[in-house]
Amino acid sequence: MGRGAIQVQKTITTLMEKDVSLRSFDLLNVDLASAEGCLMLQVISAFNEFERNRIRGRISEGLAKARTSGVA
Repeated sequence: MGRGAIQVQKTITTLMEKDVSLRSFDLLNVDLASAEGCLMLQVISAFNEFERNRIRGRISEGLAKARTSGVA
């Protein structure tokens, strides 16, 4: 639905404005338009964004280490 929490929320808002009903069967059949569904999406999106940033950081560290050792 998106790569970041903000993008996911915008996508959901756009779909809901078009009267699209969203349900997640992985989240115990939660209606994503409900308060609980919005919270779950925000939490999951935040963790996904956090993990993506950690991966980006590890890649940057690895590239820097490779440069200093003359590999890259």
